[in-house]
Amino acid sequence: MIKPLKMKKIRAITYRPYFHRVAAVLAESGVFHPFISSEAEDWLRKGLVRRVDVSKDLSKIDAILGSIDKAAIELSETSSIDLPSFKSLDEAMKMLEDIEDEGYLCRVKDLLEECRKSIAEGYIDTARSSLGKLRDLVGTYRFSLEFMSSTLEVCDCIVFEGWTPAGYVEKLCEDIKRASEGYSIVEVADPGEEDHPPTVIETPRTLKVFERLAVAYGLPSYHEFNPAIFFSITFPIIFGLMFADVGHGLLLLILGLACIRAKRMGGEYGEIIGYFVDNGLFFVSLGVSSIIGGLLYGDIFGFHGVIHPIGFSIRIGNTWIPIGGYNPVAMLEHGNLMPMFKFALFVGAIHITLGLLINLAVKLVNREYLEALTEPIPWLWLYVGLIYMVFTLKYDIFNIVNLFSQHLTMVIVALVIPLALMILGKGLLEGFMEAASFTFEAVISTIGNTVSYGRVMALLLSHGMMSSMFIQLSHGMSLPVQIAVIALGTFLVMFIEGLIVFVHTVRLHWVEWFSKFYKGEGIEFKPLRIGKGGYV
Repeated sequence: MIKPLKMKKIRAITYRPYFHRVAAVLAESGVFHPFISSEAEDWLRKGLVRRVDVSKDLSKIDAILGSIDKAAIELSETSSIDLPSFKSLDEAMKMLEDIEDEGYLCRVKDLLEECRKSIAEGYIDTARSSLGKLRDLVGTYRFSLEFMSSTLEVCDCIVFEGWTPAGYVEKLCEDIKRASEGYSIVEVADPGEEDHPPTVIETPRTLKVFERLAVAYGLPSYHEFNPAIFFSITFPIIFGLMFADVGHGLLLLILGLACIRAKRMGGEYGEIIGYFVDNGLFFVSLGVSSIIGGLLYGDIFGFHGVIHPIGFSIRIGNTWIPIGGYNPVAMLEHGNLMPMFKFALFVGAIHITLGLLINLAVKLVNREYLEALTEPIPWLWLYVGLIYMVFTLKYDIFNIVNLFSQHLTMVIVALVIPLALMILGKGLLEGFMEAASFTFEAVISTIGNTVSYGRVMALLLSHGMMSSMFIQLSHGMSLPVQIAVIALGTFLVMFIEGLIVFVHTVRLHWVEWFSKFYKGEGIEFKPLRIGKGGYV
């Protein structure tokens, strides 16, 4: 679930007359992703194998498919046996006389004769059915030819390679040997260091919406973790901290529960409503998180003071960081925004630290121990040390003279050692220019990314102020008008602020967070499947 499915590399050599049957079996399995390895490309350059040229055969098959389609149209309009299209179809079918698979050729001829006989006897529906089967059969043959064009040839044998999930390897090998009647040699291997297997991730159905949001950035590579698992935890939390209102969160919760109920009841829905219905749990998670955020800041439908803010403080170094316990709008009115800004930076620090820990876990799981020692470990060390220094020294961190004269030990432990480990270690592995570039980018981007979490404070204030605005507008009006204004304001806040907060939450994950552990440069798993007139 966290890691993509384990893949196996399959290389097979099949006697050419049986290749079309093998191709059909691979397509029916739905688990074979074809590719040509660098080793096979090397064979090609050395002249040990050659690419298969099927351009002439494809032209013949396309002509036959065109004749079949034309005959099907005329057959739907008339019941006459003297169809011009059937005459052209007979001529087109002669092109198949040189097919190596005699069993396939016999099936084609039998279906064509069955179709003609059904028309002669007046069984038009049977004729249409036979013609449909004929088209499927010829289309399957075209599929195998298209697949063959991406394979290699040596003597009378076809060499093909592909990836398949490890759990399907044994059955797939048996199917290949059975389809070729034993005229195949199949080799199975684990991915090599230079291989780039396609990615198949298995995410629980309830988390699919988070998978779509994460994969929209990019598909994880074979060696990365599935980001949707972590995304499903951090996304609602950060959303709730910016959309913090008990009332608005309750509306999101009710919307999510209604969508879940509608999904269970079934029914037909439009595209937009269907999206809401399919993702009820997503709105439930956002609603619960927003309710918790509202309790921290004492907001309910924009009213302040109705419920008392719940909060606590934690200490890092010499700085106390308040986690809730105050109302953002009241803090703004008193010009005291520092507690909120410190909390926003704290949220960013926790989020980025989690990203670096995931980066470390990925390296360790993939047994990249040297890379772990020279990249995520010193990066994490440096970042945590820098955050500790900021919260401990506060403004004194900008006093360079005092920094090195009074806090030299802290500077060495928190900054110098991890920087040295990063530059020297990565320099020995990849070169010192690359190490210097990576270190500079890591330091600058990490500081900038942390400050970017200040948007948590900005959007929290924006949400509170916009909610309060409609309440203030309704003052002095009659009760029905007040209710109407507040209801309209609630709708606008839910829609506009909800959309803005959603976009910024996505941005914090894609830009600030993913850059710490996730590249999203994976290859999509595209198994062979028979489509109309070819393979997809």
